[in-house]
Amino acid sequence: MEDISGNELIARSLVANGISYVFTTSSDRLSPLRTCLEKKTSIKVIIARSEGAATLMADGYIRRSGKFAVVLTDDNGRSLSQIYGVANSWADKTPLLSLSICNDDEVDYNKGYNRYRFDQSGVYHEVTIWRKRINSLESIPDTIKKGKCESTRHKRGPVHIDIPFGLLEKTVSFDTAVFSAPS
Repeated sequence: MEDISGNELIARSLVANGISYVFTTSSDRLSPLRTCLEKKTSIKVIIARSEGAATLMADGYIRRSGKFAVVLTDDNGRSLSQIYGVANSWADKTPLLSLSICNDDEVDYNKGYNRYRFDQSGVYHEVTIWRKRINSLESIPDTIKKGKCESTRHKRGPVHIDIPFGLLEKTVSFDTAVFSAPS
């Protein structure tokens, strides 16, 4: 057993699932996660100017190479900025994994009382084949594995996973034998 942060758990989960390209932006809140990803020799982190550009770059990479890729974005409006790229992937059934940081608080269904607590997964409902909000560190590896599996099934297309910001810095004792792929 080893104590692992949420950032490290996400990075190891991506490596274990054979993901070698992560397209993202230079958001300060994503910096610790990007650092963990960049330390993995099997992952190449591509930083785009905007979230939409990162999503379109990931989509293009998947189409051209036939390999899997991830787009990683910050929360709120930044997450929404990738929707046209995700919709493009959905229309052409491109197996894209969209990871977005989301607010730690529960979703505000009062339609505007707190504009930073909206349901990001709900926004992606029409343009993804599967959506999930991670609620615990322990569920990260299985959720990423399930997301990749759902994305590449017979009904191919993009999936969206929300990760609460507070989980990134928390640590959990985890059996590292789960991660069989080298980092």
